[in-house]
Amino acid sequence: MSLMLPPMPRPRYLAALLLAVVASRGCLAQPLFAPPILSPNASSVWTTGSVQSVRWDNGGLDIPPNKHGEVVLGYYDPLDEDPGVGHEYYGQPLANGFLISDEVVNVVVPDTVPSGHYYYILLLGDVRNQSAVFSINNPASPSTSTANLTFPSTISAGSAPSATVSHWSPSVTGTATSAATTSSSGNTSVTATATQTKGTSGGRKLSVDCISGFFLGFMFAVLPLLAL
Repeated sequence: MSLMLPPMPRPRYLAALLLAVVASRGCLAQPLFAPPILSPNASSVWTTGSVQSVRWDNGGLDIPPNKHGEVVLGYYDPLDEDPGVGHEYYGQPLANGFLISDEVVNVVVPDTVPSGHYYYILLLGDVRNQSAVFSINNPASPSTSTANLTFPSTISAGSAPSATVSHWSPSVTGTATSAATTSSSGNTSVTATATQTKGTSGGRKLSVDCISGFFLGFMFAVLPLLAL
């Protein structure tokens, strides 16, 4: 038995269908990718004030070559009621303005954070992913005890030197060749306040435009049918 839909005037149906397609444009035009972050990893130990390289892998992802990103420091506070809630310094990324296609950017480790295995990196822009939790060592605050652990509400990020980028491609003989370029970190020396988010990592994310597109598509295309 076939499902019979109630009759609907053609102009009204076509208009609803067109609005549904337009409203869903965010899912088609603004994909978000999650390239794996190679460094830092779970065994990484950064020292405050040092220059470190954040690296990720774009392999298999169709990321446009002109897209820029930013790197944000985050941490998990073991004294929180919900230790799964992350805190990120969104107001002052460690790096921004770099090309996501570079797969590397240098950052300076803030010198006001305490020592411990609490930290992670967010790679943001037209991509989003979170690194594994890694350690930061602060010689001025060497204790890793959680008894008196406090995290700063603001951090200061300094300017890092440019990273050397190697784009690898197969040569005619099948061996790998590289072309070295440089990428600016885009850092500035200002402060930022930490904000709280529920930590997530990996996977393909849906943008706000995508979710709103589906909702509006449902409103425009389905509800007119239910109203008849």
